[in-house]
Amino acid sequence: MSNNLQRTLRLQTIVDGINAGVWDWQIQTGEEWWSDRFFQLLGYEPNEIPSTFEQFMAMLHPADVDTVNAAIEAHFAIGDMYFLNIRMRCKNGAYRWFETSGRVTFNAEGKPERMVGSLIDIHEKVLIQEKLEGNQFTLEETNKMVQAGGWVVSLLPVPTIHWSDEVYAIHEVPVGRQPSIEEAFNYYPAHTRPIIEQLFNNCIQHQTPFDTDIEFKTATNKIIWVRVMGKAVVDKAGQTIAVRGVFQNIDNIKKKEIALQRSIDVMAEQNKRLLNFAHIVSHNLRSHAANLESMLEMQRATSDPEEKYFFQQNIFKISASLNNTIQHLNEVVQIQTDLKKTKTTISFQTVFNTVVHILSANIQKSRAAVHADFSACETVFYNQAYLESILLNLLSNAIKYRQPNKPSEVFITTSQLADGQVYLTVKDNGVGIDLEKHGDRLFGMYETFHEHPDAKGIGLFITKNQVEAMGGQLLVESKLHEGTTFTVRF
Repeated sequence: MSNNLQRTLRLQTIVDGINAGVWDWQIQTGEEWWSDRFFQLLGYEPNEIPSTFEQFMAMLHPADVDTVNAAIEAHFAIGDMYFLNIRMRCKNGAYRWFETSGRVTFNAEGKPERMVGSLIDIHEKVLIQEKLEGNQFTLEETNKMVQAGGWVVSLLPVPTIHWSDEVYAIHEVPVGRQPSIEEAFNYYPAHTRPIIEQLFNNCIQHQTPFDTDIEFKTATNKIIWVRVMGKAVVDKAGQTIAVRGVFQNIDNIKKKEIALQRSIDVMAEQNKRLLNFAHIVSHNLRSHAANLESMLEMQRATSDPEEKYFFQQNIFKISASLNNTIQHLNEVVQIQTDLKKTKTTISFQTVFNTVVHILSANIQKSRAAVHADFSACETVFYNQAYLESILLNLLSNAIKYRQPNKPSEVFITTSQLADGQVYLTVKDNGVGIDLEKHGDRLFGMYETFHEHPDAKGIGLFITKNQVEAMGGQLLVESKLHEGTTFTVRF
């Protein structure tokens, strides 16, 4: 067998093995040869159509013609082998994707003489790739819309973190930055970091999956709510080799959820206060009416002038008490029905100065030391009349219920959380309240807990109603003989 024949057979074996169509183009003469497989890839029998360059270009997709011409021209100029993905029209009229490659040889004069190449069917591969790219695009767009991304912590050989682009975006750090485990945990504020660390460690040690909503601090110090989900990846031996999960920005949803829950809580509290108010009205008015009726009956039943005078004086007292009760109830009604509640930006210092001026005689008489520090939060968006009333009641109570043998001190401060929540605190060193004994009645109407001649049991009731009518909360901490701290959450 001649060497040329052997080379030809060897070449044919290689061509058949790679399932490729081969072409050979004599550039100077225009003669072209296509292998049998070349025809078959296009759906034709061997030699069913002319094997010419013109035929090849005619079957090429119109959008690929310029690309092929440019590639051939560049190849003639440079000489390196080229690879192109092109679409060819098959016998059935449909276009399929092929990979074509070629290399030119030059004659002694440096002119292109011959070009050989191959044609490989990559249609299914291209379709799969397009589908994958489409799915990836859809996934990325979906992640952007829902602000969610994936994360993986590989534990071997050393802990390494991998974040998707959206996770980087939520952290507000450049894509590609490689954080350490410690740095990743540092994005959580001090009060939430132990929670996420415990969940992560349990996932590693006990393979316990987790799904939690938690506060998070971005690289620009924004406090947001995120949802973190994680699940252990285990090897065949059952050992945890990684933890992977989803990280989502749920700040808007969570804040709306919290606001909704607060509204529900406020409505529930308002309904509770309404029912309580109905009981108060019923009880107080009925008590006064019964006393008044009894006095009138006893006055009518006696003929003794002194007794008549005694009963008449009692009737006057009951009438005055009834009038006071009606005034107090009217104040509560006004708080509940005043829908205007105009809000403005108010200076705590200004309101404090007004209240101190009103209580100046009491402060001087009691020799109370009143300290105020509003540096942490100087203003609040609130109703001014309500704020003056709230501070007036809290400060007057702090002075009123001082310890008799101890200098009275009152500390009034403000604070503000990262989310903007404002607090006002009034702390005293007075007689204090036994909350275990009286806590459930502390804010009741006409409830008193000290033998003080000026105690009426209406101030805290009014204050609590004012705070809650504005959507806030009045909190109390107290120990008997040590003092009391009232905190207003605006």
